Amino acid sequence: MMAGPSYTAGMTETLTIAIAQLSQRVGDLVGNADTMLAWRAKAMEAGAVDLVLFPEQQLIGYPAEDLVLKPAFQQAAAQELERLAAATADGGPAMLVGSILMDEGGLYNIVALLDGGRIVAIRKKHELPNYGTFDEKRIFAQGPLPEPVEFRGVKLGLPICEDIWHPDVCRHLADFGAELLICINGSPYEIDKDTLRIDGVAKRRAVDTGLPLAYLASGEDPVVFARRFMRDKGPYAPFNLIVGNPPYITVKDRGLSELYRSRYPSCSGKYSLSVPFMERFFDLAVKGDGTPQQP
Repeated sequence: MMAGPSYTAGMTETLTIAIAQLSQRVGDLVGNADTMLAWRAKAMEAGAVDLVLFPEQQLIGYPAEDLVLKPAFQQAAAQELERLAAATADGGPAMLVGSILMDEGGLYNIVALLDGGRIVAIRKKHELPNYGTFDEKRIFAQGPLPEPVEFRGVKLGLPICEDIWHPDVCRHLADFGAELLICINGSPYEIDKDTLRIDGVAKRRAVDTGLPLAYLASGEDPVVFARRFMRDKGPYAPFNLIVGNPPYITVKDRGLSELYRSRYPSCSGKYSLSVPFMERFFDLAVKGDGTPQQP
């Protein structure tokens, strides 16, 4: 069962998010779903978490190519998404899951918000890449410009991968009141592309909109992916995450080195992000009010 275009559940003073950067197996719907449930359980063990993020098409495996065109696969994916949604009826954290959806004759690349035992919101990918390893225009229908999803009193903008490589989607989300951008990705590895992704795309969208941005890439499958591509890249080093304009992050120490901790300014704010990195959780407090505070 899916709710309407906007969804609100239980206001919160601090939105706590766990970011699960996982590998996946193409076509292994049950296995991929079980892995997500296992990482949701890890997030619950780590403390109070409102939302767990998973990469683009994490449920079906990326890229599934023509497998997604098979009606039986589409139906099985829908059933597994419902199973994941049902698991959230336990009162634990919601999940943001990348998958596919057949809707009114069109097949879409989607992100689904699962909470309270239901699929409460779906957003469809608007910008479909059709170059290099991508041929999404052949496989998927183009989604409309998405509107934010209100969750725990915070308006989330949910661009999917290519959506942040162009300004329209993020600007549209900001115009409609988004307070935090969360972008899930299935980003193929390319040599020397880190700077473009960080400075030319993610930071530019944060500057354009004035909004914090969480950026999550997937692990590897048949294509070599940019897993943990921000590691050892300046102040963004230990995380597959970019936030703020500029990024304002405080690391609450749970295993980080003094070197990494010293790179972040002291701040407090509305968003708390827990990032499993090399199977450990790191807590981040993200300044979300746009007030300049340089490191």
